[in-house]
Amino acid sequence: MKNLTNILILLWTLPQTLLGYIMVLCLKAKYDKKRSVYCFEHSYIAPVCLGEVILINTKMYPLDSSPLVLKHEGGHQKQSRYLGWLYLLVVGLPSISLNIISRYNKKVHANYHNYFPENWADKLAKIKR
Repeated sequence: MKNLTNILILLWTLPQTLLGYIMVLCLKAKYDKKRSVYCFEHSYIAPVCLGEVILINTKMYPLDSSPLVLKHEGGHQKQSRYLGWLYLLVVGLPSISLNIISRYNKKVHANYHNYFPENWADKLAKIKR
């Protein structure tokens, strides 16, 4: 039954999960079995959740000192499971746009987690900032 559930989740989150695995290949990310995340080092790419794939930039956020980042990306994973094929439009596009804007606007950067969809990911992950 668990295998069937995993297959259904994979089909439901297919577009973003496929994109996640493409990013794993492009970034040459390594799988961290302990945390169930893919790790990479890059100068400007933020951590991201694409379906069943969570990618953490360990140059920006070392795993042992960034537990909120892991929880937050887990919140995005829940969003993906709720929204299925709509995730990239409803969450992905606003999230990447917000991330880019926050790099150039100090006010947005300071309040990053107060904006949709980041605040929803925090709520799903039970993070209080």
